Amino acid sequence: LSLHSIQVVGFSRQIFTYTLLSQISLKDQNLETLQSSIECYRQTISLKDAQLSTVQLALDAEKSKSATMEATNERLESELKEQLENIGKLMSQLSAKRDELREKDEQMRLLHNAVVDLKGQIRVAVRVRPPLGKEMDVPITHITYPGVSSIKLDQGKSSQSFEFQRVFGPNMSQARVFNDVEELILSCLHGYNVSIIAYGQTGSGKTHTMRGGEGDAEGIIPRAVKYLFQSRDKLSDLDWAFEFKASFLEVYNEEVYDLLAERKKLEVKMGTGNTVVNGLKYYEINDKDDVRQYLIVSTASDGDSAEDFFFFQIENILAVADRTRSTAATKCNEQSSRSHAVFELAIQGSNKTSGVLICWLILSRFACIEYSAVDLGAYRHAALHLVDLAGSERVKESGAEGDRFKEMTYINSALSNLQNCIRSQLNKNQHIPYRNSKLTMLLRDSLGAGNSKTMVIVALNPAVTQIAETKRSLDFAQQMSMTKIGSAKKQEQ
Repeated sequence: LSLHSIQVVGFSRQIFTYTLLSQISLKDQNLETLQSSIECYRQTISLKDAQLSTVQLALDAEKSKSATMEATNERLESELKEQLENIGKLMSQLSAKRDELREKDEQMRLLHNAVVDLKGQIRVAVRVRPPLGKEMDVPITHITYPGVSSIKLDQGKSSQSFEFQRVFGPNMSQARVFNDVEELILSCLHGYNVSIIAYGQTGSGKTHTMRGGEGDAEGIIPRAVKYLFQSRDKLSDLDWAFEFKASFLEVYNEEVYDLLAERKKLEVKMGTGNTVVNGLKYYEINDKDDVRQYLIVSTASDGDSAEDFFFFQIENILAVADRTRSTAATKCNEQSSRSHAVFELAIQGSNKTSGVLICWLILSRFACIEYSAVDLGAYRHAALHLVDLAGSERVKESGAEGDRFKEMTYINSALSNLQNCIRSQLNKNQHIPYRNSKLTMLLRDSLGAGNSKTMVIVALNPAVTQIAETKRSLDFAQQMSMTKIGSAKKQEQ
């Protein structure tokens, strides 16, 4: 071969070798890339394996949790079934206990009324008001209190002690007085006729005892009404439900007027069995709509409770009646009540369990409850009288003229007729003159015509200048305490 040929062959081999080396280098690069990709895939697979392992662990945990929940559900279902069975047993026991509670309540009611009856048919309490104004300049030495049920009057040349069921001294609070009459109100709730009458001369504190003021100064009337309203919630546990209606009237100059109907004149009729007041208007006060309809003085809002609304309306009714009631200034009293005022609260109660239906009409001030019940064919009636009598006055002391003299004449006449009815009962006369005045017609069931538990609170003026009138009031109180009008009984047919 020639040198040129040899050079060509050598050059060709170099080119081939270079090409081959280039291809090998490229293959190496591709191999490295492939190996890198393989490593990435391996890492991805490893990550996926780890994730799969985590998911598997989570799945295993959920399966375990599900199994636990299934076991728990089975246990809870078993416990629920057991609890339902226990609830059924407890409901049965509760029903039995309620029946037992009703039975015990009836026994307590009978025992309570037996205790009250032991105190007598006409109970008499005396309340001496504190001295006022110039009365405080003179020491009160003519009236002393030997005991909680006795009072002694010293008239200088002679002295006399009187015994009554209770004597309230001048420091006795309104709450304490109400506590002593609460048992009688409770008797009314049990279906017995009850009367609480405030008697005494003008200015002796009768209206303060019965009506009172605000807060701690509230008298028997607002306290009794609130007590009855609150009793509704307590008795609901024994399946009792109640509805309320209210009215207000007065006896003025031997006429009867509705104080909540622009002093509309009312007709009073006395039959053989009861006394009826025709045309008397009643206000329903069972819920907020009723109260909102009749709001007169106080204000109430939707945020107030049903009980607050009820008390608002009671205050409205009392305020309107106070504003409308006949009063006048006399020498004996700057704000003398010239009428016998009558607040009525009608209550209807029914027992869902026993099927008993009770209907009450409660009169505060002159309170007259009508109570009726239907219990397996039985019919019951009761009456609660809370009576604020107008005060008596002597013509010479009062200086009354014109209208004041006429008012005083009617007041004294009505009180005289009341005394005559009491004395007739005391003397066991066959005829009791109830028809001689509108007042005694309205009070006839409290004075012996019915079977009432009656309490009279005799209000006394502590002033030494009124000692003669105080003596007359105490003498009449003593006569009343000796009067028997018969044991009160639940009326049934």
